[in-house]
Amino acid sequence: MVKAEQPTILGTQEGRGNQIRDLKDRLPGYWWAWRGREKDGSGETCAAFYRKDRLEKLDEGHRWLSTTPTVPGSISWGAKTMIDGSFHDSWNHKAARVTPTYGTANGWRPRPKPDGRRIDWIIATERFAVHKAGINTWVTRHDNLCSDHWAVQAVVSLAA
Repeated sequence: MVKAEQPTILGTQEGRGNQIRDLKDRLPGYWWAWRGREKDGSGETCAAFYRKDRLEKLDEGHRWLSTTPTVPGSISWGAKTMIDGSFHDSWNHKAARVTPTYGTANGWRPRPKPDGRRIDWIIATERFAVHKAGINTWVTRHDNLCSDHWAVQAVVSLAA
């Protein structure tokens, strides 16, 4: 799916170090920013891959779902607030939606659930304009899936 879609930026979730390194080896032309969720940087990660021919990394940072989001490894149950005045969910741009609202956790079932719960988002700052947003329900002709989550996709640009 990644080869077919050729995203400029590819975000992952719950990847382990060996999986992320394997993906990097299979994606020539991409580089990454990642850090494991544990205090020492180990553990599962939400890595971001980007095409080196289209983007230049100027900075990077990581946030944890916690009341102290910049403290590595911090956890605070009930602190899921990611959207505030400076961040927005690309899916909320209704005019940009190109697919139905599918639940994004597929449980390895090859048929999407319309109007299901979205647990995967693309969050952007107000500096980005959202042109298209969708949920990619790609499966092979043999009903194989590449993940237990449907891919959330958006076409964005820097706002004028």
